[in-house]
Amino acid sequence: MPFTDHRLDGCVHELVESPFDGGFTIVRHLPEVPPDQQEAYIRELLSHWRSRATNRTGLMPLEEWCFYCGNDRQYTYPDEATHQTDSGLIRVVTLKQVPLRTGIPIDRTPADETYSRKNAYGALERIILPSHDRRIAELDAGTFGLCLQIAASRIADLARDPNLKYVTFFVDGNGVVEDCGFIHTQLQVIGVTDVPKIRIAPQLQRSLGFYYGQQKERCLTCETIGTELKRIDRIVLTTDHFLSWIPYASRSPLEVCFTPLDHAASYEETPPSQFAELAGLILDVVRKLELLLGTRFPYQLKLFNAPVWSFGRFPNGSPEVKREHIQNAFHWRLVLDPNLEIPAVIREVVDYDINVLPPKVGAMLLRLPDHEISKWTS
Repeated sequence: MPFTDHRLDGCVHELVESPFDGGFTIVRHLPEVPPDQQEAYIRELLSHWRSRATNRTGLMPLEEWCFYCGNDRQYTYPDEATHQTDSGLIRVVTLKQVPLRTGIPIDRTPADETYSRKNAYGALERIILPSHDRRIAELDAGTFGLCLQIAASRIADLARDPNLKYVTFFVDGNGVVEDCGFIHTQLQVIGVTDVPKIRIAPQLQRSLGFYYGQQKERCLTCETIGTELKRIDRIVLTTDHFLSWIPYASRSPLEVCFTPLDHAASYEETPPSQFAELAGLILDVVRKLELLLGTRFPYQLKLFNAPVWSFGRFPNGSPEVKREHIQNAFHWRLVLDPNLEIPAVIREVVDYDINVLPPKVGAMLLRLPDHEISKWTS
């Protein structure tokens, strides 16, 4: 049941459950707020976020200190692969000092009281772009599309390791973790021996339950896409094969999802001809966000992918889930998550996120032509 916020006449909050993982978000709406107050409120939020992004602390490591620039291989193993582009060389590298590595025994070590332990088996690779300080938004669709395709290739290759149950990638946009020194523009591919229990396992169980338990024979994400296309107001941009939208249960303001319009469980099975199209869509959204929030706003682009091996059981405890079950029920998506607010303590206590910008307002802002977006930041 929505409740009224009397500090802003006509503002209400609603507790919204995500269809994907069951997480809850407190979403702010402005149904009866006068238009002039709505505009002032949105401008105040954008100004606050731009100020935080502009005044971020932390020094950007100079190129001569970078692990990945120049010919110094002191910190990295020989390149896994290289790809020459008009913009320069794209490299796939592994740092020598990484928390996860393959080629070691995976056996569990003896339990330590209540703690279960095992060796840190896994993979962590980095796809390094040619320029040290070139932002994602400054790339062309061809170069970034090649990076996305390389990530798919590395995921497919790592998926052949029978010890790895889940492989994905993420992009640290504009140096979210810049204090750790990983500022060089890169995609990070990671493979682990367990399906992540906080984000992926619940999504998989809900997807399987929707497809098989409710006898829908239609995946949960396809159903959600159909609903969003009918509503339109939370859609950001579309292409022939991909859709971007702001979910109703967005965990943060201006969180954008990218999904294939046709059902697809595994990102690595995306046709090569579609990566430039996907890259162009992502770049269009990132550039619009930079117009709204400034070029230094921090964000992460995260892939929610299907597990690469059989996992668990159906929610009702029936036979073991097979690969074909996952392929039918799961639908991959990329999530662009701007880090605009300091997480509230409520997230740690009851796992509620708070979104102070109505999703349809965020989608409206990102649909605007560039020259109209600038009016909201002047």
